Amino acid sequence: MTLSPNVFTCGNAVVGPSNLETFVDPKTLPPDWSAESLYALLGDPRTAEGKKLLKERSPFNYAGQTKGDMLIVQGANDVRVPTREAEQVVAAMQKAGVHVTYLLYPDEGHGIIRTENNRSFLAISEVFFGQCLGGRYSTLSRELEGSSVKVPAGIEYIQGLKGALASRKSDGLAP
Repeated sequence: MTLSPNVFTCGNAVVGPSNLETFVDPKTLPPDWSAESLYALLGDPRTAEGKKLLKERSPFNYAGQTKGDMLIVQGANDVRVPTREAEQVVAAMQKAGVHVTYLLYPDEGHGIIRTENNRSFLAISEVFFGQCLGGRYSTLSRELEGSSVKVPAGIEYIQGLKGALASRKSDGLAP
């Protein structure tokens, strides 16, 4: 979406790194990850060539070029891809006027695993892609029940999302 702005109408990024320069920061890597392995794979920030590679490959640096709508999904407890990766690209897209919706699941990690959360993610995605691509989709009703989903940005871009969140009786989180 960011590197090929004229190719896609809309996109969905789930727990994905957006800024490789911050992603490979050794101060925030999971304890069992090797910075050296990431540097070999993605680019070494200690060298000019490595910094250039990280910058060139980071969707964050091209967020302003995005032409289609975006749905960005993140688990708040993700140790592999911290929430800052989603937050910084969402902010950059908002600044550029991109219609971006950010779904944050406070009780998820790297992926949307809990049944209620997964159901809400799939239902919201169905509406998002249906709207964007002009296809059929079911309106949101009880699919968010028991889901912890929060929408820090872009709730207005997905039809029925605000109402479905408001009518939810439980967010599935312990009181």
